Amino acid sequence: MPNNPVIVAQNSPQTLEALFQQDSQKFSTNLTEALQEAPDSILLQAWNLRLNSKHTINDPILNLHLLVLLVISALMSLGWLVLPFTMDAYLQHYLTPTVFTLSCFWFFSRWWNTSIKPWVLAGLVGGWIVMTLMPSLDSNSGSALLSFIHTNVFLIAVLGLAFMGEDWVKTQKRLHYLLFLAETLIWLALILLGTWVLAAITQGLFSMIGIDIMESASTYLLPLCLFTLPLIAGWLASRQEPHGQISTLLASIFSPLFLLLMVVYLAFVFITGENPAQNRQALILMNILLLFVWAFIVLGITGRSVFRRSGIIDYVLLGLLAVSCVLDFTVLGALITRLQEFGLSGNRAAALGANILILVHLMIILHNFIKVLLSKTERTTLRKSIAFYLPIYGMWGALVATLFPVIW
Repeated sequence: MPNNPVIVAQNSPQTLEALFQQDSQKFSTNLTEALQEAPDSILLQAWNLRLNSKHTINDPILNLHLLVLLVISALMSLGWLVLPFTMDAYLQHYLTPTVFTLSCFWFFSRWWNTSIKPWVLAGLVGGWIVMTLMPSLDSNSGSALLSFIHTNVFLIAVLGLAFMGEDWVKTQKRLHYLLFLAETLIWLALILLGTWVLAAITQGLFSMIGIDIMESASTYLLPLCLFTLPLIAGWLASRQEPHGQISTLLASIFSPLFLLLMVVYLAFVFITGENPAQNRQALILMNILLLFVWAFIVLGITGRSVFRRSGIIDYVLLGLLAVSCVLDFTVLGALITRLQEFGLSGNRAAALGANILILVHLMIILHNFIKVLLSKTERTTLRKSIAFYLPIYGMWGALVATLFPVIW
């Protein structure tokens, strides 16, 4: 079968990967034929295993650990009934620290012997202290929401450290964590949607016979779902290998849409001459948009193989990067205007610092992406430019959560 490209490239891993990325279905057919001609090829056997095996994590011991953690989480969801807190206040102070702590213990059960464990535990303790001592979000304290958001950013970084273990310095492991986190959020959204539909149907059925079952049940079910469902979503995301297939697909779908949205929005901003600084809500929405775009860019680049040739989606991501930098400059200009008009505050300082961090990261990625498309550097360099910057976000979250409430 001299015309079979898999046979010709059976000793070249790079060429085989490129053939797979070009047409995975045709590659699978050629691989089956190639294995008949070269059944002893270790590389072809590895490809056959990759394409025809489902890689799942199904360790009974790990599943037992998960069950124990779910029981602990369920008990924690009832804590507001015995502590002097309203349900809303209890969820604010103890929901995310509990979820992140139990998730870290779940990863500890996968690798017990690690020198990273003391650092993770120290980070968790710090997160618990800040979340416990912070003012209620219902209070007039401007530092409460600031501390809440950035403490959770820090806890996400701590969870990443527990996930990566000893390999936390490796680029691939950091990107692997990003994909896992995205898959977990997708699973969580789907589970929450299904739970909401089930609750609505249940409420409708029982209301027909004159029983308002959800009014009393929601008192216990809402905290229970919020405490346990993130663990279940993480477990589901960890079972399927490789990570990132769903999140990368979503990034490919929504990246062109967000690019169109941002181009149209910025065009109208310049045409109308409206200043976003005059509208605080518009400024918040622009920051939220910027965070979503950053996530789509990172997932779009991370989920693509380093051997795949440049395609349309690469140029969409490049355009999204360029427009994101323009949007970030617009946001920074608006923030500086607000600082001049209203003075410095914790919220404005945090927003300014976060936007500067994101802008620098986007420009680094943009620089390396252009070099990749011009064939002046490898995609591995582009992926490193994403991975090396991630700990900076965690350190920024810790800085804002601990120092800003004290200063302001």
